[in-house]
Amino acid sequence: MRDLTRAREDAVKAQRAARQLLGAFLLGHGLRYPDKKSWTPAHMRWLSDITMPHPAQQITLQEYIHVVTESTERVTRLTDQIQNLLLEWHMEPVVKALQALRGVAPVVATTSVAEIGDMNRFERPRQLRDEVKS
Repeated sequence: MRDLTRAREDAVKAQRAARQLLGAFLLGHGLRYPDKKSWTPAHMRWLSDITMPHPAQQITLQEYIHVVTESTERVTRLTDQIQNLLLEWHMEPVVKALQALRGVAPVVATTSVAEIGDMNRFERPRQLRDEVKS
């Protein structure tokens, strides 16, 4: 499970980088999305409607959009796999218990449990704290 959560984390980083590159390309050409929230279906429709003046620019735009779309799909696939495999994982009760805390989503809880491992190896909370710090 740790490998899967780490792969998802890498995919999220790649998605963020792809979005930043696309945004920088658009800003470099004076294009700004008029609404407040980016990366919504409406934002993606706006992106697909952009026509650049030069074919090389249009190809570049399409490639950047493609990378963003692919990275988003990758994050979704990995998230789905984490949620599916969680049901079979022996640490699932611990993950469910962590989700009882406000703001702790399934992926966050799964990642935390996967990274910490067996909590019984810590005799006191300070040992866990010291492990997390290092």
